[in-house]
Amino acid sequence: MLELIVVITIFLIITAVVIADIPNFRKKSTLELVSSEVATYVRGAQIYGASQKSAEGSVVYGVHFEIGSSNFYLFKDKRPDPGEKPEESYEIKGFKIGGIKINSSDYSSVDIVFNTSNYASMVGTKLEPSIYQNYTVGFSPESNVSNVDIKIEDVRDPASFKCVRIYNNGQIAVIGQSNGCQ
Repeated sequence: MLELIVVITIFLIITAVVIADIPNFRKKSTLELVSSEVATYVRGAQIYGASQKSAEGSVVYGVHFEIGSSNFYLFKDKRPDPGEKPEESYEIKGFKIGGIKINSSDYSSVDIVFNTSNYASMVGTKLEPSIYQNYTVGFSPESNVSNVDIKIEDVRDPASFKCVRIYNNGQIAVIGQSNGCQ
């Protein structure tokens, strides 16, 4: 009888610990899911930009992020002017863009642009992004960019965050604090 009581007590303690951690688990998994979704949208712009051509030449696709916003948007050919509605806007409910770093320097907004303009005769060969502080046709991108970090943070808990890192070679990854996300 005593052994049965000890086993039941151990089982109840383990169950209580697991149940107590469910909200924390849910918060972490939601943050991971939202960060992966943002990375997927950047990958989508990358694929569109690398594979699309029109009669006039390449088609530019980009993603615009602004610090403090819970929205980001995709654009084609040109970034919408202030006050103009973007074609595709996405909201990350309960989360916001908590920071933008280009080569470890803080920025308030960034445009990540993909196109095939340097490879006029080839399609699908340029996966590397061009990074702009404020994308406008004819302007030059930021130079010597090794990576861009888009920090996705929980609105209620800013200490809980992940980063979407876009490397200059076209690789896109979701990273955590242990991998340099700040």
